[in-house]
Amino acid sequence: MHPAPLRSDSGVHSRPILTRGCAGGGRRQTDWIAEEQAVAMVYNGISHAVMMATPLHLQDFALGFSLSEGIIEAPAELRDIEVVASELGFEARMDIAPGAFMRLKQRRRQLSGRTGCGLCGLESLHSLKPRARAVPRAALPEYRAVEKAVQGMRERQAIQSLCGAVHAAAYVSAAGDIVEIREDVGRHNALDKLLGALAGRAVARGFALVSSRASFEMVTKAASRSLSTLVSVSAPTTLAITLAEPADKWSIAGPRRREQHRNTATGENGQPDRRQHRHQRGAGRYRRARRRAHQALLGARHARHAVRPAGRLPRTTAPGRGRGLAAHQGR
Repeated sequence: MHPAPLRSDSGVHSRPILTRGCAGGGRRQTDWIAEEQAVAMVYNGISHAVMMATPLHLQDFALGFSLSEGIIEAPAELRDIEVVASELGFEARMDIAPGAFMRLKQRRRQLSGRTGCGLCGLESLHSLKPRARAVPRAALPEYRAVEKAVQGMRERQAIQSLCGAVHAAAYVSAAGDIVEIREDVGRHNALDKLLGALAGRAVARGFALVSSRASFEMVTKAASRSLSTLVSVSAPTTLAITLAEPADKWSIAGPRRREQHRNTATGENGQPDRRQHRHQRGAGRYRRARRRAHQALLGARHARHAVRPAGRLPRTTAPGRGRGLAAHQGR
């Protein structure tokens, strides 16, 4: 039984595919594929940027992009928006205030984004001067709140659960509850959509959560809307951490082996802190188990030398990590 087609605005399409296994052969079936389309950002009749994005929540995307890129300084400067579909893709036709349009013309650039690329089209390296807006300091989210948010985001990723291939950005309350979530094939786009969805809304204190790595564009976009904490499921880049420091912004990466890494050089008292802080739960048990396995292997090795000097070290741990450790000890 094939899945029923979703609405055209669902961000996915059902297509026939051929599935094969290691034994050869194959079978035809229907699967969901994430949709990717060109979306042109048009301001007062002038096309400013073309992004490759999931054609879902495009009004949120247009507003969030306009805010995070500094084209408008407040939602009120976007006076009207109309999303128009064509055979080539979509146009987000926006009417912005005269002051915002003048600023745009002064620094206008043409982008040809490959899946949410934020730098394509810059004329030179001198055009790249990354900086993050300073934001009010906030308390570091509790470990359990971050863990709950990551699980909640996975459960609410509708497109990802169907076909993968997309990123998500969510706004999370201090207790770890998902307040709003957006998905897109581009990680920058997902965050822009989230920022657009939150614009003009009164939301409780919380933090932003992204399913991707934390690169410098993600930090600057989050800081542009005064989000003081950015939690990324994957790791951050060096420039992202560098930008987060003077902006007084938290950057947390994780979880990996149930660890959360706070990547910032500013301590909780505002003083320089070059250590990498970890919120740990279960990590200690993991290390103790590794230590016991290591000790068991050493004991087996000593017994081998006493009884069978020419023999091979027997496997005393489970496959996987044990094999690698046994090979290391046997050299």
